[in-house]
Amino acid sequence: MLALVSTLVLTTGCDKPEPPQAAGPPYNTDIPLNEVMTHVVNPAAYQFWSGWGVVDDESGSRDLTPKTDEAWKVVEDGAATVVLATTRSWRPATPAPRRRSGTSLPRR
Repeated sequence: MLALVSTLVLTTGCDKPEPPQAAGPPYNTDIPLNEVMTHVVNPAAYQFWSGWGVVDDESGSRDLTPKTDEAWKVVEDGAATVVLATTRSWRPATPAPRRRSGTSLPRR
């Protein structure tokens, strides 16, 4: 009897666990790519490209290179945002932009 109880106790602890349930994607893929471009990439690209360089105009040359760590951080944040948003667009579940009839590109 003791052997039977011991066997039952030991074998019930050895059941294989159930495999984990398949979860949905760990990120939101409901936002169309053209919305990401409009609200994330374009502002970040402007933040990056307008944050450094040289402007030559009627009044001469102006150096736009950031002079402080805080100003450099703004430029770096813009560049990082563009990179991350681009990486997001490579995900296979990213919805394609909706096209309007008669146009070749989505419009705002």
